[in-house]
Amino acid sequence: MRFPERRKIALLVQTSSDWSRQIIQGIADYALEQGGWDFWIEFRGLQEQLRFPASWNGHGTICRLTDARIQQSIVRRKLPAVNVSWLGKHSEKIPKVVSDEHACARLAADFFLQKGFRSCGYIGPDPTLKYLPTIENEFQEIIEQGDGVCYRFPYYELTKEDDYEKQQKRLKEWLWELPKPVAL
Repeated sequence: MRFPERRKIALLVQTSSDWSRQIIQGIADYALEQGGWDFWIEFRGLQEQLRFPASWNGHGTICRLTDARIQQSIVRRKLPAVNVSWLGKHSEKIPKVVSDEHACARLAADFFLQKGFRSCGYIGPDPTLKYLPTIENEFQEIIEQGDGVCYRFPYYELTKEDDYEKQQKRLKEWLWELPKPVAL
């Protein structure tokens, strides 16, 4: 009896954030349901470089295409790939599967407006991650169209570990200053 060939898939996704772990869990759930997939994954932090092992010879990759080196490595290996990241420049050669950022902003803003909130605070991602402000801008626009006010947290880039305490203090002060009731 011959067993079908199992597909070897590299998961080039950081493992340090809840979002990334949810992506990995979703992929694992799909693979369990479909069967026949073996994964290669390396535990990596948010700022650590993702890469294939030198000897890896697989069938494809699901990745967070966050820098040119990952893209070049995938293209050089001629691997089928799917990008699951909002972050970074996207390749025409590697399809992207992500949430609709405008729809995410609309869902949140509409929910708060329908609940009667007119003061809304927005705390975006750490600016060192270099995400585009698509959600933030769309959220603010919709809140303002609904006769509300969107207060953006003045996020400062963290450069030293001891800045964390200062950032937390600024966040607490900002929250206290917001007009109540406020939706975040």
